[in-house]
Amino acid sequence: MKKYWTLFVAALVALSSCQNEKKEPEAPKTVFTITSEKTLNFDAEGGEGVVTYAIENPTATGIVEASVQEDWVSEVRTQSYGEITVVVDVNVEEQERTATLTLTYEGIVETVALVQAAGYAGVGNDFVREASQIVGFYYGCYFSDDPNYFIHLTNVGFDAEGAARPNGWFYTIDCYSVVEPSGSQIRVPEGVYEVDVMSSCAPNTINISYSAYFTTDENGQTLDELGIESGTMTVTEDRIVLNITDEQGQTHYVTYEIGDYSLSDATGSQDPDEPEIDPDFGNSNLTETIELNTRYWMSAGYYYGDYYGVGYGNWMITFFPQTGNGDRITLDFVGPGLGADTDLSGIYTCSEGAESMTFAPGFYSEGYVIGSWYLQLEDGYVDFEGLRAPLVDGSFELTKNEDGTYNLVMELYDNAETPNLISGSWTGTLDFQDVSSAPARQSMNKQVSKKVRSI
Repeated sequence: MKKYWTLFVAALVALSSCQNEKKEPEAPKTVFTITSEKTLNFDAEGGEGVVTYAIENPTATGIVEASVQEDWVSEVRTQSYGEITVVVDVNVEEQERTATLTLTYEGIVETVALVQAAGYAGVGNDFVREASQIVGFYYGCYFSDDPNYFIHLTNVGFDAEGAARPNGWFYTIDCYSVVEPSGSQIRVPEGVYEVDVMSSCAPNTINISYSAYFTTDENGQTLDELGIESGTMTVTEDRIVLNITDEQGQTHYVTYEIGDYSLSDATGSQDPDEPEIDPDFGNSNLTETIELNTRYWMSAGYYYGDYYGVGYGNWMITFFPQTGNGDRITLDFVGPGLGADTDLSGIYTCSEGAESMTFAPGFYSEGYVIGSWYLQLEDGYVDFEGLRAPLVDGSFELTKNEDGTYNLVMELYDNAETPNLISGSWTGTLDFQDVSSAPARQSMNKQVSKKVRSI
């Protein structure tokens, strides 16, 4: 009993002392706590994550400070009260990585663990795909001094008639090497091939003029045909890895696990030195009206700048079937302005004077087709014995759509004694390369035997 009493007296003394002295009330204690999980997880692709916190009895001058040491945490934002936003980069390493986020408020320290999943091949790309098929041609040294391999990496392939199958994606790659095939199997030689914007056809390059990415809809119609701007293709003994950026800035990472494949040998389909061309090739051999089959058409061509010195730009665009078989039209025309991004909408009529809004008539000279032509393709080559017609009259109209594609409507005539109408319509992307700064206009695009993007 004496113990409790003593404590009681002491309490009374303390109470009496408090009553005799005036003291300022003690400030309430500040409490800083993390209200979200103490571990913040991120996918390998990176991105943003949020840490939330609460403050009880905040001070007038207190601020929340955040710090982290690792460089792969690219940003920490503290502007919003009650939350911290953390931004991390893509993890390209094939192992998990961690960091510690340290938060401090008025001397109170809290930590949050940041954990990012291991990376994987292709992480961070807009499209990561595994091709199930590779098909294409080996053209030998027909188009340059070095062996030429022309392939498609795809998930659905082509049908028996050579048409792209529905609901698929296709990467068309026109590449050059110093290595010729050996043995019965023709494969793309091992090495690294880099996209060449000058289309020089040099060894270990990808020629952008005949390389593209496109998809097909449920009917096999071409969608989203896009040129390739940059990137590489790496070929090893057991794998092909395509890592490219298209003209819209989208990135693609495509792999193909090499199986038992062989490209078709197209080296014997034509002799570039001694083509058997009818001396009368410059005259139309049409005998009736032609309604163009544009179903599988794609486009490729060039913008030459003010080639004729008339103050307007010159375009030459070829429309051709992706199957490599069928009708092909080449239009060599002067547009309404200068610049590769010119809106080409309008009606074009035939003229030899290179005026604005006109197309050049077609003619043939020493193995070259020049100007605007109708030709037929067989297995990716011009069929010298097939239908042909220089386009010397009529008109075509281009109309630009809101999505950047164009509608093309053609009513063209050949140079037959009784002119034949060649007509048709098409909608798609005008795919052309800007060579206006090139030192000279290349003649390869004028050749009768010009290769097109086909299998």
